[in-house]
Amino acid sequence: MKYIGEFTDDIPNGKGVMVNLLDGSEYNGDVKNGKKEGRGILKFKDGTVYEGEFKDDNYNGNGILKYFNGRKYEGSFKDGKMDGSGQFTWEDGKTYIGEYVNDKKQGHGKLIWNNNKYYEGSWVNNKQHGDGLYFLNGKTLKGKFRF
Repeated sequence: MKYIGEFTDDIPNGKGVMVNLLDGSEYNGDVKNGKKEGRGILKFKDGTVYEGEFKDDNYNGNGILKYFNGRKYEGSFKDGKMDGSGQFTWEDGKTYIGEYVNDKKQGHGKLIWNNNKYYEGSWVNNKQHGDGLYFLNGKTLKGKFRF
């Protein structure tokens, strides 16, 4: 690890840049006791970029994760994973707006396809499960869905 920035008692604290020599990632932002803490931007070698809040060297709080392939997540993170409310957009325009737990759609959410079809309702472990509503070809279907 290479660090350029502010120090307190020979420990990285304040604003700084951290370069991971093993994976080529680069962090620019707040540092506390040698860890990413506060607000910052983390760029990966493949072009993926995270901008937002950090705690204990991980994404924690609100942020935006833009993947190298055009996908994007904007919302809440916990311990480096999507957790809480957020919006995920795929490269084809499909969008999920809702709740996440441990990187999976969980709770209430709405998945909108780019052809005006959508599902809104309960999600469990990334799957439509429970009370929900499908809108397809001008018709609305309401009911209980099972995976």
